[in-house]
Amino acid sequence: MKRIIAIALAAVMLLAILASCGASPEGKYYIKEVGGKSVKDALMETLGGLTDAAIDEFLEQVGIDSIEEYMTIELKPGGKAVTQVAGESSSEGTWEQNGDKITINVNDEPVEFDFNGTTLVASIAGQEYVFSK
Repeated sequence: MKRIIAIALAAVMLLAILASCGASPEGKYYIKEVGGKSVKDALMETLGGLTDAAIDEFLEQVGIDSIEEYMTIELKPGGKAVTQVAGESSSEGTWEQNGDKITINVNDEPVEFDFNGTTLVASIAGQEYVFSK
């Protein structure tokens, strides 16, 4: 009986340890919101009230397939980060995690993000940027 209780307690402790590990932040994140607005709405406002057709044409011109690819962040193994905006050449940097915070450093400009397992959120130039896997 003592052996069964010991095995059960060990199993519970193992499950607790695994649950506390959390999700890996590695992967590619796509922009979802800027300043509380959809990416399309934020772009339309920034670029002067463009129509949906004009946004689609703009995306085609910069060589990206969807509005969510307008801005991406990829966190690679070993602390390497790659960012890309509007189909331009990518920028490389580093990333590190400290609890539920991830700091991404590109071009000696560190930006701290909140991480909840699938989403990165940061305040940049007074606006909230939300990225999701």
